[in-house]
Amino acid sequence: MISRRQLMIGGLGLAALPGASGLIAVPPAGAVLVTAHRRPGDRDDTAAFERALATGRPVHVPAGHYEIADCRLGNGARLSGEGQASVIRVRAGRPGLRAESGATGRFLRGLVLRDLVIEGRSVEAGFAEHAHLLRLDGVEDVQVERVSFRGFQGDGLYLGSGLQPGEERHNRRIVVRGCRFDGINRQNRNAISVIDGDDVRIEGCSFMNCTRPDMPGPIDLEPDAQAFAVIRKIQVIGNQFAGNGGNVGEIALQVPAAVRALPRDIVIRDNRFRDYRGTGAEVALNVFRATGAADPDMGVAISGNQGQGGHAPYSFVSAKGVRASGNVWTDYRIGTLVGWRDPASLGRDIQIADRFVRCGAGAGAAIAIVNADGLSLDGSAFIDPAGNAAGATAILLASDGRSRRLSLRGVTVRGRGAGLRAVRRDSGHRLDPGGNAESGNDFGGLAADRIAP
Repeated sequence: MISRRQLMIGGLGLAALPGASGLIAVPPAGAVLVTAHRRPGDRDDTAAFERALATGRPVHVPAGHYEIADCRLGNGARLSGEGQASVIRVRAGRPGLRAESGATGRFLRGLVLRDLVIEGRSVEAGFAEHAHLLRLDGVEDVQVERVSFRGFQGDGLYLGSGLQPGEERHNRRIVVRGCRFDGINRQNRNAISVIDGDDVRIEGCSFMNCTRPDMPGPIDLEPDAQAFAVIRKIQVIGNQFAGNGGNVGEIALQVPAAVRALPRDIVIRDNRFRDYRGTGAEVALNVFRATGAADPDMGVAISGNQGQGGHAPYSFVSAKGVRASGNVWTDYRIGTLVGWRDPASLGRDIQIADRFVRCGAGAGAAIAIVNADGLSLDGSAFIDPAGNAAGATAILLASDGRSRRLSLRGVTVRGRGAGLRAVRRDSGHRLDPGGNAESGNDFGGLAADRIAP
């Protein structure tokens, strides 16, 4: 029997990872220079930044090194620099730049950060969970472009719901584009945390060397346990991930059951994953509740992604309405997981039409179905499942699990290991065959347990 640890814990060429390379040699029209607002007696550059921002004009950060701590961004704050030459360093253990609206229903609008480096002290000072480089609580219409977040002790970017427990803040219409998140030594929390977000687009960014082993991962969509939290219309498109860690996922969606609304409209498309060193999955979904037939579809669309050399492709512990198609996963230690043994961990209405190559050698199966209601693997391909280990299988209906409304149509399995099976149903798996379907499969002569009458 496969343990939870085996299933959950614990040939792709990627282009050069993007960075904050755009240079602005001339300040934007009407900008003030932060250097012009330095004053004798200033401990660091925090006050100079705040004085410059108080003018209400765009603030340009000339090439050089600056030190700040807990620097406040007001309504319409605009910061630009000269790419890698403009380095804002955050004092150890302290927050960096932050914006907080101050009241429920109030927003700070129009923040823009471009062509800067914001650098933390993870190398010198190690991990500090709440020392975020950029924290935004209660903002809308924000653009963060070509910013390099480096060596963060907590998060690189944190989209929060208030500074104190129970405060209600929302964030909407946020664009993070062409940025670089380099944790340097993986002594960080997450590159991006979305505690509350409506219409957040993370596009064309790179994530590397992020996240210590006991933290979630590079992108963590995880509200606090507050009924009012919102996770909706999140797009993660065209990003690159390399050498990251964490224990949940490179892209993790974790929504406590106390949150009233299920997450909606999540798009994960055309990303590239390489050399994941964590113990989670490339994409992990868990809403910590068993969804019902009357619950709305979450609308999670995962397409066009490629990954190689990680721990697991997917962990769909609890979710409703997931469509994964056209993704290619190669050389993963652990297979994909759907559901778990407790009643709250149910994969409902999930479609997977991907290609899995040599996935699951550490668990003996390319995909393990534990608790599923409405799972389709139509059109999927499993090549050398579980690395052709003796007695392994491509599709496992795992012990102590339960499934119904399964569909295997047009599934391809190719492998040659001794005792390798295309489909295996453990004796302890409770299968309701009445609503299942299987047809047109090509298992290459491998044995397969039937799932339909």
